This record gives sequence, structure tokens and C-alpha cells, in this order.
Amino acid sequence: PLLEPDLLDKAMTFVGGGSAWLSSKAFDPQAQPNEDAALAFCGRCPEHLLEDLLILVKFIGRSHPQTLVGAPLPPFFALCIQALTRPQLVHSPHLRAQIGDLLYYVFLPPEDRHDSPPPSATRGHAVYTSLLLSNPLAQASLAPALLLLYGDVEHTGFYDRLEHRFHIAAVLKYMWKSPEHRRTFRRISEETAQFTSFANGLMNETNTLVANVMEKLPEIRQVQQQMKELETWGAMAEQTRNELLERHSDNERSVSSSLSLCNETIHMLMYLTSDEAVRKPFLAPTLCPRLANTLLSIVDKLVGAKGLEIKVDNPDALNFNAKDMLREVSLTILHFAADPPFHAALSESGYFKGGMLGKVQQTLKKVGGMDEQQLQAFASLEGAVDAAAQQAQ
Repeated sequence: PLLEPDLLDKAMTFVGGGSAWLSSKAFDPQAQPNEDAALAFCGRCPEHLLEDLLILVKFIGRSHPQTLVGAPLPPFFALCIQALTRPQLVHSPHLRAQIGDLLYYVFLPPEDRHDSPPPSATRGHAVYTSLLLSNPLAQASLAPALLLLYGDVEHTGFYDRLEHRFHIAAVLKYMWKSPEHRRTFRRISEETAQFTSFANGLMNETNTLVANVMEKLPEIRQVQQQMKELETWGAMAEQTRNELLERHSDNERSVSSSLSLCNETIHMLMYLTSDEAVRKPFLAPTLCPRLANTLLSIVDKLVGAKGLEIKVDNPDALNFNAKDMLREVSLTILHFAADPPFHAALSESGYFKGGMLGKVQQTLKKVGGMDEQQLQAFASLEGAVDAAAQQAQ
């Protein structure tokens, strides 16, 4: 009965009307907040009303998405964009994070999502998923608002933060393909405080996820090796064996989950820094050393002395593709190949070792992933970093 079509149609009619009303009262700069005592919003959006609308649309979008075809979604979508772009009126990062989740579950095309939406979600979805690319308000301000939100969700709790950032990253990757949106990605680079919040959030997440993955992959490999030694494994006490298998399963789930987001954060860093306007603020003294440490720490774990310890038997099942990870980190490094401040930051990083970049070049030459021009650029970069190190000495 809850999914009765007539009831859902009426619910969406309510969402459309409620969204238009709330937008006019809470976000219209011409509105007088004291014109009605019942609507005195005290300079901010009544968050419980917005949350009710979000919960309702997210439920319908995930349980009965066909209802959204023909529903009055533009007013609701506009309300979501307004709430994201005016955090001074929607103070709660938890509530704004819910909007990021909703954009993923409802407005992102099913083929660009990482979950497995039901077949019904793929019928007619273009009617409403097109709003992400075609809505003028979204084109003007959604990309920088989501980049800022990526930093703000730092305060929503560890596990919630992982899910929120995974959804935001997927929506941003989809929007990056659109020329209309790509221009607005650059706007956050003009706001130093906002960009610093976003960049630190991105690097914090990457460092945390990589550390978690690289801690557990050797444990997974160790158990896999033990299981191959049939005599030793069979002679082990049953309780010990069960405890090892339980921890092994926990490690596999943790690594698979962490890598889902880790791959997205590394990919986001790669495509964003391919744009000169976004790349420039990363060279600020407060960010450049952190960026160099983040990138080189990943390189060290992939091609360093302990690289064999993370070579597991089932990398695909764990979402672990070392070749792609190394390629995307290396391309990010190459984006800064012409910037002397980055050369200095690499040379001063605690992870930098002589010959490290040459080893990356040789590895990528062997396994593929870079063309000859990029490989040559990597060789030149190693010389520039060595020169920066000598100058510092």
C-alpha cells in the first residue's frame, strides 16, 4: 500500500509545491522574514522541512523511481541546489551531505552509479537525471558547492563521511564530462579558505584510505600464503583457523570498501589537477608539501621495497588495481612537472628517495599505462627534483 501509484503521485505533487514554497520563503533574497510570524525563519532555512522533502524523494527514487517520470521535480531540484550553495542558510553539514547522497541515488544516471539499481530505475530516467547537466542553476553553481561539501562532510562521522564522499565523488566525475560544468569547477580555486578546506579533505581521505588498505593487504596475503600450505593449514587448531578466517574476511571487506572510495579520490585528484586553474592553488605553501607527501607515499607503497607484500591473489575482488593506481598518481605528479615549487616539495618529502621516479618510469614502461612522451616527461622530472634536492642541501 505504501507504494500505491496514486499515493506516490500525490506525494510528488506535494514535493513540487512544498519545494517552490520553501524556496520562495527561505532562499528568496526579496522575501521579508517577518511578514508572517509562522514563517519567521530567523535568517535560515527550517531544516526539518527540507529534510522531510529529501527523505521522501530519496525513498521514492530508490523504491519506485518510475514515479519520478513526469513528477514536478524542477522546483525540488532547484531547492537542493539553493541549499547547497548557501550554507549560511543551511548550517548542518549532515543535512547538506544528505543532498549529496540524494543527487547520487536519484539524479545520477544509473549507468554512472556503482551500486546495482533495479531495472525499473533505468526506464525513463533521462527525464529527471538530465537536470544535473541541463539545469541553469546547477550549471552556474553546483560543481563548486559539491567541492566545498566534500570538505565539509569531514564533520559527519567516520563511516558516514566515507559514504557521503563516495557519492559526491561519483556525481563530480559525471559532471566533469560536461563543458558547462567544467568551467564552474574553477570557481572554488578563487576562494582560498574554501579551496583549502576541500583540498585538505581530499588529501586526508586519500591518506586515511591508503593507510588502511596498505596495512591490511599484507595480512590478507599472509593468510592466502598460509592456506596454500595445505599440511600446515590442516594441522592448525580449528579454533585458530576459524579466527584467522574471520579476521581475513573482515580485512577483505574493509579493503574492498576502502578501495571503492580510494580509487575515486585518486581519480578526482588526477582529473582536477589536469586543469591549470585548479592546479595552481595546490602549489600554495600550505598545500604543496602535503600534496607531495600524499602522492609519494602511494608511490612508495606500490613500487617501494615492500611492494611484494601487497601482491594478493584476488586483487579484482578487492577493487585493487595497482597498475591503474600507479598510473593515475603518476599522471597527477606529471601535471605539476613544470612547477619548481612542486619539485622542491617532492625533494623535501620524507618519502622521496633517489631513483624513485626512475623506478616508476620503468615500471609503467613495463606494464603500460603511459605513452612515450609521458615517460620522457617523467625522466625529465626526476632530473628537476634531483636538482632541487641538491640546491636545498
